[in-house]
Parts: sequence; structure tokens; C-alpha cells
Amino acid sequence: MTDTPSFSSLRTFEAYNYWNARKNGNTLPARADLDPADLEHLFPCLAFLDVKLLDEQKSDFLFAFRLMGSELTSLFSPLGKAQHFSKRDLKKLSPDLDSLLHQAIADQKACLWSVEAGRDRNNRGEVVILPLSADGKTVNMLLLCGETALASGSSFNA
Repeated sequence: MTDTPSFSSLRTFEAYNYWNARKNGNTLPARADLDPADLEHLFPCLAFLDVKLLDEQKSDFLFAFRLMGSELTSLFSPLGKAQHFSKRDLKKLSPDLDSLLHQAIADQKACLWSVEAGRDRNNRGEVVILPLSADGKTVNMLLLCGETALASGSSFNA
């Protein structure tokens, strides 16, 4: 994205700004560019996903959670306790999420996922998807930051 997305959550906005500041002139920051001490207040709403390319022609990836904050567990609970999950698993959870993860990887840019969360899907939320790259070229990890209990009509404009 060339423009900053329109955020409804201060947390997702903070994570986006932190990620953006860590680029240091590179297209993408690496996991090593992130200092956990800087993100401590966001730990409950962060997740790190490992990304492994399975088939380049089909843009098919295998994902694995490396870390998931307590506030995101209910959102991703439909994936069960799977160590790894694929496009098929993601489509069951949300076709939008599958599409946005692949977009973040292909475009190497932040994406914003608007979600309906909670048992009755009556909570509005958002998750920012931030690609990371160990070599500065290939996305090998995604940082997710989300808030799943946004009040109806809430918005945060930078």
C-alpha cells in the first residue's frame, strides 16, 4: 500500500507504524529488525506466522503459527491445534483472510482484514497483516496484530 490504511484500532495502527519505521530503506523489515521490548504492550494481540512456499506456479503456501497472543486465539480457533495449515484450511476460516495473506506476500505490503469475531460473530474487529523478509526479497514470515472487540462505529484516523 502506498497510503496508510484506514484503521479502526489504535493497536493495529501502532503495529503498522512500528513495522513501517523498521523498514530502514528496505522494502520489508526482517523479524530480526523487530525488538520485542518495543512491542511488549501489544503481545496479547500479536501473532507471527511462518510462511513456506509449496508451489510457486500456484502461489500455494504452508503457514504455521510461531506465536499467538491470547486475544487472537478465539479468532483462529477454527484452525484447531494444527501445526501447519494451507490455503484450504484458511478458506474454511475466511476466504478474505486467505486472499489477504496471499496479497501481503505477493505485493509485499501491509493488508487490513476486517473481521466479525466472537461466538455469535457479533464483535467487529480488524487485523493488520505485515510481511517480513529475512533476505529483503522473499516473505518468510507475517506479523499479525489484531483487535477483535471494537465498538460498533469506532474509528481511528491517523
